[in-house]
Order: sequence, then structure tokens, then C-alpha cells
Amino acid sequence: MKQTPTVTRSKIVLLGNSRFANAYRKYLDNVPNGLPPSAVAGTIVDAIGSANPKLRYINGSRRENADVRLKPYIPHKLFYSQVAKRLT
Repeated sequence: MKQTPTVTRSKIVLLGNSRFANAYRKYLDNVPNGLPPSAVAGTIVDAIGSANPKLRYINGSRRENADVRLKPYIPHKLFYSQVAKRLT
């Protein structure tokens, strides 16, 4: 399984004056610490208790859920431009 690269402060240092450094910095400054454990645990309990569990479960805000569900129907350029707007 391919792992997604992690954005860290050391990665920003490696980027130096790259056009992406500011986006990474803004992301790290504004990113929340994650979902509360109770939200994730609730999803796990639902999956375990389901007679017909889904292959994937989405945790997050309604906006994040909508983004993930709509991604296959939105042109790549439009989707990634919206992602970039959130980071800049």
C-alpha cells in the first residue's frame, strides 16, 4: 500500500524558497490536531456492528465528506484549484 507523504516543518525547510513552501507553512499553521477520538471510535463501532460494512468510511466535516464524494465527478483541474485556494 502506498503511503501518503507527511507534511512536516522539516519538509518546509527542504523546500526553501519554493512556491510550495508558503502553502505548506499555512497548512501546518491552520491544520487542526485531528478529529476527537470519540468521532473516530464512533465510526469504528458502526463499522464493526454493521452486517454489511462499507470498504471505506469517511470521517470529517460535512464539507470534507462532500469533497471526497464529489471528487470523481469534478474535473481534476477544478478540484485541485479548490484545494489550492484553501492552502493559499
